[in-house]
Amino acid sequence: MGRRWAPAGRQAAGVVYGLVAGAFFALLFIGLDRAGSGSGMWPVAAAAAGEVAAALVAAAAVHSFVLCGGRARLLAVIAGVAGAVGTILFFYATHRGFLAVTAVLTSLYPAVTIVLARTVLGERLTALRLAGLLTAGACVTLIALGGSS
Repeated sequence: MGRRWAPAGRQAAGVVYGLVAGAFFALLFIGLDRAGSGSGMWPVAAAAAGEVAAALVAAAAVHSFVLCGGRARLLAVIAGVAGAVGTILFFYATHRGFLAVTAVLTSLYPAVTIVLARTVLGERLTALRLAGLLTAGACVTLIALGGSS
């Protein structure tokens, strides 16, 4: 049976959503870096409040939060806590190192998603996903080598 492809409109929408999400990630990274180390944890708290507000709006729009089961809620809480910890660690990393290196390494989060999809959900690791993971690993290696000189 041949591979099914989404209609062109859905693929284009996915690209647009990805680009918008990437732009907002960049805005978050730059904002946290510009906040300065003397600002304490307020920038992280503001970012978390914005993230919660956006998540509540999205959940209300699709009614998914009300309809999801106990396991889905638990996973959502774990994802939220992990996201908060990640934001805090990013904030400290940008104030102890370089924004460019920290942002590039942080942008590799899709690799974690692919690995979790494989291990938790049993999804297939396609050649394209494997190539993406290998490319991301090579990039991290090159960044590490460039930063050590």
